[in-house]
Amino acid sequence: IAGHPDLTHIWFLNRFTDAVDLPRLARTGRVVVHVHDVRPHNRRLPDVVGDRLLRRMYTSGAHLTVHHEGLREMLATGFDIDPARVDVVPHPVRSPVSPPPSPTERGGDRVLVFGTLRHNKGIDVLLRAIDGSDPAVRWEVMGRGEPGLEAAVRQIGRAHV
Repeated sequence: IAGHPDLTHIWFLNRFTDAVDLPRLARTGRVVVHVHDVRPHNRRLPDVVGDRLLRRMYTSGAHLTVHHEGLREMLATGFDIDPARVDVVPHPVRSPVSPPPSPTERGGDRVLVFGTLRHNKGIDVLLRAIDGSDPAVRWEVMGRGEPGLEAAVRQIGRAHV
């Protein structure tokens, strides 16, 4: 790397290039890598090949950060990474400047759900929660995804997508 930085922070790993570059980079200085997903949602390689590339990146000598304890545990159990090499840095959540309006002022309770609608995200659980909730609750589902899942959320009749 030109300039020889004191610290390199890699936010998004690319398993196709970083499996080669990261071990070499980690030998030249301090490297911190953020691991958003321990294993990719959409795998393009056979598991044995993909896991080998991931293991090479995770064991490169870089320090790792994740957003929650469950990801640190996945690195430890799935890739034999020492948990001391992994810091949990939660997503920041800020308090509102003023208190939110009461449910009556809002016109009833609302539940906001956002994210990509994919089978591995537990959409079946979401549908059961919507169906079993108080009829006065308004559900707002913000996100797109597989057309069949979008249709299933709309079909339940109590959620706006």
